[in-house]
Amino acid sequence: MDTEINSTTDTQEERAERLGKTHRWSLLDLRNRHFAALDIILLALTPVMALGLRTNLPWEINYNQALLIFIVLTLLIKLPTFYFFRLYARYWRYASLDELLAIFLAVGTTTIIITGVYWFGQGTGLIEKAGLPRSVPIIDGLLTLIVVGGSRLSVRVIEHLRQRDPKKKKGKRVLIAGAGDAGAMIVREIRNSQHVSLDPIGFVDDDPHKQGVVIHGVRVLGPLAKIPELVSEYHIQEVIIAMPTAPGTIIR
Repeated sequence: MDTEINSTTDTQEERAERLGKTHRWSLLDLRNRHFAALDIILLALTPVMALGLRTNLPWEINYNQALLIFIVLTLLIKLPTFYFFRLYARYWRYASLDELLAIFLAVGTTTIIITGVYWFGQGTGLIEKAGLPRSVPIIDGLLTLIVVGGSRLSVRVIEHLRQRDPKKKKGKRVLIAGAGDAGAMIVREIRNSQHVSLDPIGFVDDDPHKQGVVIHGVRVLGPLAKIPELVSEYHIQEVIIAMPTAPGTIIR
């Protein structure tokens, strides 16, 4: 009995080892702790890039001390602000408009604070007027938006491309009756879920303003009356009704 148990355990360990070897790292494996570490590096570099864009290279040596102080100042303001806006508590693989808005608000807030603090320091003499140019905080804010937004939304883009992978096995061909919020939600769930084996071919909807439009990559093919024709033309295997407010006569 002991021999059989050990043999089974070894087999499981070997399988795990093989799976580990075949797993390829990608941006989809990034977690919020990775983004926090990446932010520290990138946010320390954006002031350097901002100064490089503002001045002629190589810049004057007297900028070095002011630049170092500015880098420390920006990190002390940006990291807690990003934490407050929960940028380190989001699942960027499924980022949406809410996450994009959070990035804009977080970066905009830090840019206003840093610019205000820096200009106030220069105006009151707390920071030497011979320090960095006054436009550096603003340029730094634009670069911060690019690196913070780019690093996170790139994960969403890769997930989107993975869902649209032409090599991905297609499931049952379905037609969705209703191109409203419910229909859009169904398509989004089909695209995002790895456990739903459906292939959305198109929508049907009686709204004339929706004819021919594309929703989440799926086109509205015509009105409800064309369902029999579309089923034959596109080899539809199932029709999903996504009209929660439609009367029973229309559904039948």
